[in-house]
Amino acid sequence: MELLPGIVADGTALYLDGARALVLSDLHIGYEQERRAAGFLLPEEQKRFFRQELDRLFKRHDIRTVILAGDVKHEFGRISDEEWRDVRDLILSIRERGADVKVVVGNHDNLIRPILDRLSIPLVRGLILKNKNQDILILHGDEQLKTLVKEGSLEKEGLDVDVILIGHEHPSLRITDGLRTETVKCFLVGPYRHGRKKYQMVVMPSSNPLAFGTDVLRERPLGPLLDSFGGFSAFAVLDERVLAFGSLEVMQRRVS
Repeated sequence: MELLPGIVADGTALYLDGARALVLSDLHIGYEQERRAAGFLLPEEQKRFFRQELDRLFKRHDIRTVILAGDVKHEFGRISDEEWRDVRDLILSIRERGADVKVVVGNHDNLIRPILDRLSIPLVRGLILKNKNQDILILHGDEQLKTLVKEGSLEKEGLDVDVILIGHEHPSLRITDGLRTETVKCFLVGPYRHGRKKYQMVVMPSSNPLAFGTDVLRERPLGPLLDSFGGFSAFAVLDERVLAFGSLEVMQRRVS
């Protein structure tokens, strides 16, 4: 499903065909282990899922770069043995497929730098890609644009782009017919303003199969970039398929 020209949603990933780049967000590697430590009975499926998804996506697309758009790992205050091993193995698996890896820092990635240093991968707060006739700014979404400019992580010229792509929000839709309720992940696409500049924004769902996150019909945004989800359209993820569900404002009126 093409969300915007040259930006294709495939499962929970985005493929930027002009840049030949794959974007994954909010993998939260280590979440499975953290849940088991808290007493939840979960099978070890996460690593196998990521490997199978990479196999599928690399077969379908001409990928030269994989961008991990923040919250690669899950634990805040430490690097678990599982996180160290599984983050390293994921990056090596991508490299074995002939692609470069770029990592945008997320709020869960405070301690990821030692892993990336050993793999010679820089950790950045923002990344700009040329995708056909558009420039795309990729951020995690947990910091305001003016903060990134003020601290020097993002040049003012970096705001002269066409599309801003973020994660962090973990958007999902909880849909019910009165008897049965289903929760599905979704992409959000809509206009975004910063000062006098207007952009198109794409909000990505989590690529972790266990992390569903924010119900965009009933909850407010988590991060500082969005005041509300008004003006966005939703594209629901159903396994590998992505389907247009339409305006959130129309759907919100139906559930209110």
